Amino acid sequence: MRIGLFTEGTYPVASGGVSTWCEHLITGLPEHQFIPVTLIGANEQVQLELPANVAADEVTLIPMWGRVRPCPPLLCAPSGRRLGHLLERLWAAVLPAEPHSTGDLDEFTTVLKKLTSWQGPRLGSLLDRYPSIAWIISAWHEHRYNMAWQPRLTLADAAAAGSYVDRVLALADADWPDVDISHVASNGPRRCWRWAAGGSRAPRSW
Repeated sequence: MRIGLFTEGTYPVASGGVSTWCEHLITGLPEHQFIPVTLIGANEQVQLELPANVAADEVTLIPMWGRVRPCPPLLCAPSGRRLGHLLERLWAAVLPAEPHSTGDLDEFTTVLKKLTSWQGPRLGSLLDRYPSIAWIISAWHEHRYNMAWQPRLTLADAAAAGSYVDRVLALADADWPDVDISHVASNGPRRCWRWAAGGSRAPRSW
């Protein structure tokens, strides 16, 4: 069986408690092939010795930060409008306008799945040109309208939040290895990865 082992910044690019646990898991199941899929910052490389049931050429390192290939305006404008509609729905679900509402989890899940199974130009390139910040500010304005006790949102706060969320969403652009089953260490970006990896997507030109 081919098992995808999803981690963040740990095995096999860094030593520590999580990496030690991963090594115990892999060496304890020698009859199965493990394919590490690891979220990294930008340029980290494999640092640990790999057991026999981990093929070095199948280790998948996915950078979260770094340069993004720009998307040509004429090519990306229609997709940018479609992306904007989804981002508007996403942030409205997170920051509801109705007083005392805790958000719309069903809507959030629906939109997140659409984003992580994106069809068209690369999501990272689109988000670089059409980031979340405007939709965060708009959603917070509506959210705070009936809840004046909420703090004002600064431009710096919106930019920081948008930057982190957009980079997580851009992970949907990654090329995923073929595995029979996935072992996901915890929730977070890795959950989005599995939605992206599980969906069928056409090849992207950007």
